[in-house]
Amino acid sequence: EHERMVQALAVVSGEVIGSVFGDLKADGTVVLDLIQINARYRGNGIGQRLIEQFRENARGMGATRIVIENFNPEFGVNIDRTRRFYRQCGFVAVDDGSFFMNL
Repeated sequence: EHERMVQALAVVSGEVIGSVFGDLKADGTVVLDLIQINARYRGNGIGQRLIEQFRENARGMGATRIVIENFNPEFGVNIDRTRRFYRQCGFVAVDDGSFFMNL
């Protein structure tokens, strides 16, 4: 299956402090694989701006939706806060625990 990488990076003083990566599938769906923000920079809106940039990058590559299939926060991450973050970014929760956003 044809896949292309979609990404967005947050850089401060030459250091990557946040990143979002996903794979664009042939059907126009981007599967968001990873979002990470350096702990020192969390809570400052960087994650939402990264998702916005990721969404624009995906749309520019012809994507029609973004999905988070395996919602599995890293150990120590507050699951409720993470779910709230995705909803604030415009994702819709699905009964199976996944999230999606139409572009």
